Amino acid sequence: MKHLYKYLILLSITLFSCNQSEEMVLTDISSLTVKIISPINKKAFSPNSQIEFKGKISSPDIKDFSVLKAIWVSDVSGNLNESTIDENGETKFSIPKLSKNIHYIRLNVYNEIDEIVYDEIVVYNSLWLYPTIDKKNTSSISWSKAEDPNFDSYDIYRSLNKNKITNREDELIYSTSDINDTTFIDEKAYLASKYYYRVFLKRNTKSPVYVGTNIDSITLGNFKKLDYPISKIIRDPNRNYAYGIINIDNIYSSNASGYGLVFINTDNKQVERILTNYRFTDLDIDTSGNYLYLCSRSNVIRKVNLNTRQLESSFYLLRSAHKIEVGSNNKLYYHITPPSSGSTEFRIYDLTNNIDIPYKTTISDAYSSFSHGDFELDNNQNIYHGESNTSSAFLTKIGTTNDTFSIVKQINNGSYQRDLITLNNNKIYWNNYLFDSNLKGIGVFEDEANEIDIETVSPNGNLALGWARLFDTNNFIIIKKIAVIYDIATFTKDNQILFVNNEDKDSNVNISTLFFYDF
Repeated sequence: MKHLYKYLILLSITLFSCNQSEEMVLTDISSLTVKIISPINKKAFSPNSQIEFKGKISSPDIKDFSVLKAIWVSDVSGNLNESTIDENGETKFSIPKLSKNIHYIRLNVYNEIDEIVYDEIVVYNSLWLYPTIDKKNTSSISWSKAEDPNFDSYDIYRSLNKNKITNREDELIYSTSDINDTTFIDEKAYLASKYYYRVFLKRNTKSPVYVGTNIDSITLGNFKKLDYPISKIIRDPNRNYAYGIINIDNIYSSNASGYGLVFINTDNKQVERILTNYRFTDLDIDTSGNYLYLCSRSNVIRKVNLNTRQLESSFYLLRSAHKIEVGSNNKLYYHITPPSSGSTEFRIYDLTNNIDIPYKTTISDAYSSFSHGDFELDNNQNIYHGESNTSSAFLTKIGTTNDTFSIVKQINNGSYQRDLITLNNNKIYWNNYLFDSNLKGIGVFEDEANEIDIETVSPNGNLALGWARLFDTNNFIIIKKIAVIYDIATFTKDNQILFVNNEDKDSNVNISTLFFYDF
């Protein structure tokens, strides 16, 4: 409450007329409180929208407010409404259209001799933030054009907290001095995170300097929350599905949430979990596309029918397996489960005759074992193996003609490498390197400052993903940076990537988020 004039004198005026006197009683408003209830101070409205105004008048001394007069005034539009105050001490009205401007609104309350008590607010009716749109996994922001002679700039702010979205410098994401520029695409908003946006009109000469719009929010992306972690995913080349292993980081952990296999429908985003009593370490689809094979660092291999989504059978290897690949010759190639440190050999299992093939090699004993890592198999059953646990990691092409292992070519990288290798269209992606099938170097993936390890490649081989950067594999140029936090990813189509972010790994509750990223 503000007083424009202090109460000066209480007058008793006696009027004499026609031998008759009458005393006028003045209402003492020194204890009067005036409060604008609606709209709240600094509220932003969409231009041309209907606005409800409401004021509340109270006093411990006044019983009848009808003797008082209420006048609502705008510094821009003049008088908006004039009326008496009802018995509850309220004054209210609505206006269908307030001029597009910044209005200082005052509620003036007068007594019989026009003494005044008032309250005042600012109403922003000059700028409006329209609903934010998810435009291909980015926030599309637009707002009404200002018509302010004091225009300096539009400043867009973003926050994860609705109550803290102010004109703080650390939340400023875009600024433009073009009064006609009323759109912005936020490409740095992370998927599955709820963001709040607000636009501020910055003025150069007249108070208020910053005029804020309404606040709007959006959660980007097509995603799904799961209550278990996923350690590896592969795509089905014949179906709109991907398959994932439910597993925490340590295969020997006692955490009971890390078991099973998931079927992920990449069209309708439905997820089905099966085989919850088994914890797997690797998986592969046979060339017929009908069966999924899974290993678990044991001698047991499990075979799942992809048409029925049921466990069809299990069989036993002579040695335990931690990595597997199924060849076009209906043979299963496996890397023997290594000890906690050290290296082990490869073996072959005949899926047609259900028997381990006797081990044969032309490789000397000193070089026949291969350290921790990943491997892929080409159509000629050549193994491409990349080590990942030594300071001098090797990339090796291993021939298997006549079921006999032989080293075709080997490259020493000279530094630690990740447990990741991809074979795509007869090209080998090993960490940040690209080789042809003869291990001849083609190129290196990197950004301005770092080498980038490639995690997945599109089925047609034209795109590669690493560190949330999408590369053109023909020229190694980054064509897109994706705002997503994730642990693993796979292309499910040439224009779709499935990301997995595993959270709370160190607690007893493991959760993950699947992101279905279409571009």
